[in-house]
Amino acid sequence: LLPPIGIFPGQYDQSLIAGITDFTPVQVFTADEVGDLAGFGFEAHRQALWLFGLLGGFYDNMWWVPIPEPAAAVVATGTIIFATNTGSSGTYFFSIGGDLISFGVPDGVTPTEVGDLLVTAITANLNGLVTAANVTGTVTCTSKTLGVNGNEISLILNPGGTVQESQNPATMTVAVPGSGGYLTSGADVTLLHDMFFDGDEADILGDRFYTCIAGPYTDAANIAHYDNSWALRSAPDIRRPFDSFFGFVKELYAAALAKAPTINSEAVSPFWDPRVFSPHWELQAAVMGLVMLSTTFDPGRPFKTLQPGIPYDTFTGDLDYGRNDALFQSGMGYFKSVAGKLAIGDLALSRRLNDVTAATEEWYDSVSMHRRQQFIFDIENLFSGGPYTRGMVADDDSVTAKAYVIKPKQIIADLFSLIDFWDSEGWVKNVATIKESVVAEINASNASRIDSEVTLDEAQALRIVANLVKFLF
Repeated sequence: LLPPIGIFPGQYDQSLIAGITDFTPVQVFTADEVGDLAGFGFEAHRQALWLFGLLGGFYDNMWWVPIPEPAAAVVATGTIIFATNTGSSGTYFFSIGGDLISFGVPDGVTPTEVGDLLVTAITANLNGLVTAANVTGTVTCTSKTLGVNGNEISLILNPGGTVQESQNPATMTVAVPGSGGYLTSGADVTLLHDMFFDGDEADILGDRFYTCIAGPYTDAANIAHYDNSWALRSAPDIRRPFDSFFGFVKELYAAALAKAPTINSEAVSPFWDPRVFSPHWELQAAVMGLVMLSTTFDPGRPFKTLQPGIPYDTFTGDLDYGRNDALFQSGMGYFKSVAGKLAIGDLALSRRLNDVTAATEEWYDSVSMHRRQQFIFDIENLFSGGPYTRGMVADDDSVTAKAYVIKPKQIIADLFSLIDFWDSEGWVKNVATIKESVVAEINASNASRIDSEVTLDEAQALRIVANLVKFLF
């Protein structure tokens, strides 16, 4: 099988610049290695925690692209404000960008003392998203990552609901940011053009078959770079189409429903769930890691019901079938809550209109991209090995028995065997019809070239089982 190969762009601690070349992929094997290179808790490292965590901790087909901080970056901040002395001992619980921070509080202590305890707890989390400083009970949390992505970090008191709230100290009050609980004031974003293209707009990712590319920046300009890169990399001279992942968590339903049509790309798998506590750029990394894990075993199997392990609000229920289906039909993936865990409902590619704005289903769901990557890989392997590497061309009437003399009928026979393999994996259907479509012939103007063609009928994900139940009375 085609080994899933991932690449993720991510900002790093600018004080660790030694040995780092911006926009140039670096092979990495563990999240700790990324932390050492990029800084623990920075954007690159936080993505790596999810990617490698879902892939077993170590993975040898992963590349990190170092991204410099934005030129006009403004850092995001937010405050947690304690007021009034505690009237009893207790425990405080905070979700800071999805990380659960808890600490005990004695009876009769001041806001300043409690603020110091929170700063100590935040600082103890080496992988944390923020730094913290306390001034008389006002704790200012500052994003380690600079720019707009810092605005995706949420500060939530008692994310576990009343069970945690009942353990809070008496009389003391706590205020989190009024902007939905998120850090604010983060500004500017780095454009990823130089990750994909050279100065002449040519592809620079090369022949390596990146199957999955992380999408930590959801602005239209950056998403367009993914779309343009896919157009180059899916062309016949490169044949390296990829799936990319973009999470959305702050949008309301109407905005999420309208988002995918503005992307409309074969390259982009967007998904949304406002219950998620983590930043959108961690959600997409978690889903990407899960997709890579799944495709390690079967690139044609749907991703539905897989659980990325992302923290979320378990008290808010799922959307109804109609609204989730509307999201998917628009090109937006969605999630469901399964036994207290967030699970993939379905992952969609955002392409719904073709180049003449007519409705299309040619690039419909994310799994179809990975299945087609496997088809490309298999065909390349078939014809890049013996006997084709040192072959000669002869017509079907040739009587030679030499294995390296290639005739059109041998190509047809080898394609038949490959189709049978795909059938055994469940990736195609109507095999007889597929085989009827196979043709091969020596090119009329180039005697060193044999042209072949096959039309696949791909197996599709099971999404509906319709049962009609009748009664005798």
